[in-house]
Amino acid sequence: MPPVINATLDPRIVRTRQLLREALVGLLEEKDFEVITVQDIADRATVNRATVYAHYQDKYDLLADAIRAAFLEVLDRWMVGRVVTEEGPRQMLLAVCDFVGGLETKCKDGPKNRMCEPFLEAQVKEVLRDLLVPWVAEIEKGGQAELKATLWSWSIYAAAWEWLYRVRPGSAEDFADGAIALIRGGLE
Repeated sequence: MPPVINATLDPRIVRTRQLLREALVGLLEEKDFEVITVQDIADRATVNRATVYAHYQDKYDLLADAIRAAFLEVLDRWMVGRVVTEEGPRQMLLAVCDFVGGLETKCKDGPKNRMCEPFLEAQVKEVLRDLLVPWVAEIEKGGQAELKATLWSWSIYAAAWEWLYRVRPGSAEDFADGAIALIRGGLE
């Protein structure tokens, strides 16, 4: 995966990566990930293949980065400054429901695509875990902050998936209230 984009990164690098992510997302609306080639991505982004490889190892690396960047955008709508508070896990669950649910219209096969889903799951869980570790460490006295943050992230992702593809009896907000209470009870 490429290094994390930060304010000190050359704006040309930031723009090129954005073009490549947008190209991949546009192609995913039209065809399955398996048939998309690096050349297709390069053509759509109006760059050459060498440019793609200068920024990403392969199309899978680009997919992971595109998922992560898109999820962080959605997360920013739900969590001001990505600061985890007592309400944070609920906001995270709602963000995951929003993000994964939104992929239904953006990917040809939706988020359940057998090639894309593992990347989706891994990136979302990693982002959630990274945000949760400091919060859990602050409230956790037993020294197992990383383990608990991992369990929280997996539980939040699983709950969102459950609501999106099995349950959906009511609003995401109502579901989140109940699911977070169950997760919290199981992790205490």
